[in-house]
Amino acid sequence: MTEPTNETEAPKAEAEEAKPYSEFTETVKLTPEEEAARKRRNMMIAVSLVAFAVLIAVTTMLRLSSNYNAGA
Repeated sequence: MTEPTNETEAPKAEAEEAKPYSEFTETVKLTPEEEAARKRRNMMIAVSLVAFAVLIAVTTMLRLSSNYNAGA
């Protein structure tokens, strides 16, 4: 039998068992102030997205109505 040419081809001596996903993740415990800041930031992002969607909808309706009234 031939020897492997590099390390990646060599079989592992010990079989590694699959670890649960939770062992690989690190969690950060936020302080109550940080959680409150995150909630405020998320709410502002949500409000901004809704406002942008409303702006696009109103702009579209105004442009469509002006084209309709012009007979185009």
